[in-house]
Amino acid sequence: MTQASPHDGLRGADRAFQERARELIAGLFVLVRVALLHRMDNQATEPAVRRLLAALDAFHADVADAAALQFVGDAVYVNRRLVHTDIKAWQHAQFLAGFFAKMQLAEIELSVGVDEASIRAFIQAVRDATLDERAGPALHTLELAGIRFRDLDARGVAGDPALEVPDRFRVLRAYGLLYVTLRDLLDRVASGQRPRIVPVRRAAQELAGLPERTRGMQLALLELGVHRRELAGRLAFVGMLAGRMARRAGLDPAQARDIIVAASLAGVGRVLDIRHAHAPPDALARSNAFAGGARALLAVSGRGRHAALRMIVAAEQQSAETRRAGHPVSRLTATAAAYERLTHAPPIGAGLSSGDALARLATRADLDLDTVDLLAGTLGRFAPGSLVRLETGETAVVRDAPARVGAMPPVFVVADAAGETVPLRAIDLAEAGIRVVASVDGRSAGLNPTHYLFCAE
Repeated sequence: MTQASPHDGLRGADRAFQERARELIAGLFVLVRVALLHRMDNQATEPAVRRLLAALDAFHADVADAAALQFVGDAVYVNRRLVHTDIKAWQHAQFLAGFFAKMQLAEIELSVGVDEASIRAFIQAVRDATLDERAGPALHTLELAGIRFRDLDARGVAGDPALEVPDRFRVLRAYGLLYVTLRDLLDRVASGQRPRIVPVRRAAQELAGLPERTRGMQLALLELGVHRRELAGRLAFVGMLAGRMARRAGLDPAQARDIIVAASLAGVGRVLDIRHAHAPPDALARSNAFAGGARALLAVSGRGRHAALRMIVAAEQQSAETRRAGHPVSRLTATAAAYERLTHAPPIGAGLSSGDALARLATRADLDLDTVDLLAGTLGRFAPGSLVRLETGETAVVRDAPARVGAMPPVFVVADAAGETVPLRAIDLAEAGIRVVASVDGRSAGLNPTHYLFCAE
């Protein structure tokens, strides 16, 4: 899958900051990894030291005289600004955040005065602390030219309002985590390696724990087609949608988390044979692919209710009868998967709008109609993130499902009746008494609906 650059849409100083911050994180990541193998007086460390110093020089020249890296939760900031990362850079940041958290370091500041000797002394101290936990506290008392530290208990680091992650980034990160961990699991299953379910469960925990005010943004992500080009994206779609349906039904975040995991993993067997990647459920059942996926996860599934739920949901996707009348989570999964397929672009799916897809689902004999109704209530007739035409002639982006089933949704108006873009204007169509008259294809209109939702947050 071609991934969009994390700098798309950035300009000028912000773009320079993001690029230099990523180079800095990558340089520190490489040097720390090298230091785990070699002492800092070993010549093998020279290229990594030079790389970090070059990244620092560039940052100091283009951005600021000091680069303060803050590690808070699973995010990384430089000078209290969240760093936008692609998957590789995110993994580097996660390694560093976890690595320095073990040493109780929440901030590392590298200013213009830093030199090679200071860098080497700092990284050697990191190496020593890694090999001997008793050496860890000494890091906080180091006095090195151009380097300062703050620990996890320092006031103003953890819990600093300046480091609070905006909702849009929390949503993107949570969904990205689910996608990345599913992709890793699929790669391992396909190559015969031991898969890992725990990271998927942690990702689902973060997704299920997002505040309800982000519901519209969560559902809007499902309107993006790019992430569904890969199987991992399709499974993440099914898991997230099933989780949102669970929340709509009144289940708590812990229950929604388990449903996200079970629904996401039900289709893992697709990766075992390329012919199964986009096959409908009956074809998968004939090939015993659902059972094959469950078997691939059996060794790492553990015991107890969570493991049993995953096995039940996967097994019950094999029969039309159990997709319709099996375990409640099996029904949620089957309905979410059917919706994903109907809204997927051809030739994989039918390319239907959300309203047309919901109408088609209501005629399916292999789905529970109450669960289809739940999906309709979760999305509304016009799904969040979709583009619609109003009876006024204006074009709008649906920003959330309506509060009442069957009502018109809240929207952002993005273009006037002549098709000219206008400043975003929020309207609750139900309150205003304005109707939607048609769905609009964002590609033909030259608009990216999801962009408006996330920029407006």
